[in-house]
Amino acid sequence: MGKKGAKKQVQDEAESESSRKLRAAPRELPQRVIGFYGSARHHKFCEFSNFYDGVPPFDFYLPQCARKPGYLEFVSCAFSEKAIMLTKAALMDDAETFQKIAESTDPKTAKALGRCVEPWKQELWDEHLEDIAFEVVRQKFAASAALRDVLFSTGEHILAEATRNDCIWGIGINVGDDRVQDPKQWCGRNVLGYALMRARDHLRGRGADPASSSSGSGAAASSGYPAASSGGVSMAAAATGTSGATSSQAGSKDSACAENGARAASEQNGASESEACTAPGDAEVAGKPDEASASTGGGVRARRWGNKGSKLDG
Repeated sequence: MGKKGAKKQVQDEAESESSRKLRAAPRELPQRVIGFYGSARHHKFCEFSNFYDGVPPFDFYLPQCARKPGYLEFVSCAFSEKAIMLTKAALMDDAETFQKIAESTDPKTAKALGRCVEPWKQELWDEHLEDIAFEVVRQKFAASAALRDVLFSTGEHILAEATRNDCIWGIGINVGDDRVQDPKQWCGRNVLGYALMRARDHLRGRGADPASSSSGSGAAASSGYPAASSGGVSMAAAATGTSGATSSQAGSKDSACAENGARAASEQNGASESEACTAPGDAEVAGKPDEASASTGGGVRARRWGNKGSKLDG
């Protein structure tokens, strides 16, 4: 190549370099909040509900904090509400109610029985609530590829159980309300939403080992997603049903949040409680204490932690 050719090549390369525009850094799009509520099949993301029972049952193993000698090591659960209530009863060492919950076959009965757990220790429940929620959700979605596909389809979006009837597991605001998209305006803790996001990260291989998660560390902090404003419903408040006995306090951001919280507590801790305590399911768990496996009165798969003389064995 002659001098003219070399010079022309250098000139062309320089022009090409100067005319080449650097690609702009990708714009960081705001995280959209996906509000969900309801277990009926026509509801979008009904799979996230603790009442959802549209997939085969999963074997739920009690979290470390709730394992006690004589209690079942795992129970087959067709819906995650049952797993939460089982953990609640075991954590409070209420073997009689635990047994009834293990035999329950529908979410409403399991939830109603969960209201009967005694003795109730609110501080103990609050200490473990977020990790229990994560462990239940993790096991539920780990057991089903179909459920994982739905969870992973949400990308990196924020998940929120959007109902004004629950200011603990939900955000205290209904689906469709514009405030759902702004976590600072939420009126609840969103325990279920944060548990789902933690499980999503974990099942994608990005989360820490469940056993290493520390109780009371805060679901929002551990999930890496923005938390609801503490100016909303009191973070110390906890309603019965999925979240235990009521200890709600004032401290709402506005009257709407206060009204929602009061309504949720009233509905969850209402007159139906006495009726719930007489729910069916009084049969003894079959099998001997040290058997490798046992089945509940309703034929549910389960296995007992081997130790004779426990309350569960009567």
